[in-house]
Amino acid sequence: MDISSLLSGDSVTGLLVDGEDGTPYVGATLTIDAERGIVLEIPYIEHPEVPQFQHVAKWFKDRQVPPNMILQTVDGDLGLFGNQWKGYRDSNNQSLGMIRPNELVVGEYNGELSQPLLLEKVRSRIDGLSEWTSIRSIDFTRITDDQGLIKELNVKAKPVASDTWCQGEATMQIVSEWKTSYPDKESRYGLNIDEGTVLVSNFDSPRSFRDHLKEQSKVRDLLTLLVGRSIHFRQHKGLFADEGVAVGGGVGASVRG
Repeated sequence: MDISSLLSGDSVTGLLVDGEDGTPYVGATLTIDAERGIVLEIPYIEHPEVPQFQHVAKWFKDRQVPPNMILQTVDGDLGLFGNQWKGYRDSNNQSLGMIRPNELVVGEYNGELSQPLLLEKVRSRIDGLSEWTSIRSIDFTRITDDQGLIKELNVKAKPVASDTWCQGEATMQIVSEWKTSYPDKESRYGLNIDEGTVLVSNFDSPRSFRDHLKEQSKVRDLLTLLVGRSIHFRQHKGLFADEGVAVGGGVGASVRG
């Protein structure tokens, strides 16, 4: 089963790709921790007779880790971008290094690891956005008989978008989206339609995820003031600058900061 999202408390293990020719794969574990955030832990042996881990030992000794890497797991790839040295501990040549990625891309990434992660567009789910805007994808029309009983139900599902507005250097818009799914049990028949509302930020040229998040946070902060309680981002999906496939809906990758 492919990884579609990661939540607080999740942990996955895989092989680390650093983008450098000739360096061997090493095992690593990625953990989403409520207190520490996103943490990548790499076990290694620091010993001259064990050349397999020499490049990893150098990362942590020099405090210079590869800025972008891929963690290949049996359930899919995870892109790690804006990596920062977080520390290491060792005992009897057995060491454990720790890296803090700034952004995590859930899904396949075909860009160059030597280049920073740049996004043309980001679609984000935010608490309360659907209720605040009343933008919906699904419209119901009920046809009743003489006794008021429903004899026909027409359902129309289509994306609905607000007008765009300029915010800083970004163009912003609120858009509804929908998708269909079938019940898991084979003995049941029917069609489920799930809908949601997302905030979309778009720049004329590809920008960092932090630039998108900066503008989107202004809308999140406005919602917080209006409802009087904490409002949170739940998911980010974006369009990569070097790919023609939209990262959104059911395809592509999720970006989490």
